[in-house]
Amino acid sequence: MAIAIRCPKTLRTLTFRGGKLQSWEVLDLGYSPPYATITGSIFEFGFSDSILQVYAAFCGELMHRRDKMRQPFACATPEETHLHHRLLTAALASGRSGHTVAIA
Repeated sequence: MAIAIRCPKTLRTLTFRGGKLQSWEVLDLGYSPPYATITGSIFEFGFSDSILQVYAAFCGELMHRRDKMRQPFACATPEETHLHHRLLTAALASGRSGHTVAIA
């Protein structure tokens, strides 16, 4: 697991090929966010890039609505946030009690 943390943009695979020599294959993935960043793809994507993506997505949704956004996922709605909060609260209560908790 330490390798995955050390190289977050690298995909390592080991494909099974019966009777043949096995070797790890390495693919450097890079990233391409929906909105351009100041640093570009030559640097690691960090907090400053991610928070700017959040702001850009929010502004994009305000201007273009959900059907014409650049990214495939829209911003969370207040209703979705409320449901998520209820779900996590029920999970905490379930963990404390050891019983299933209904989400009303």
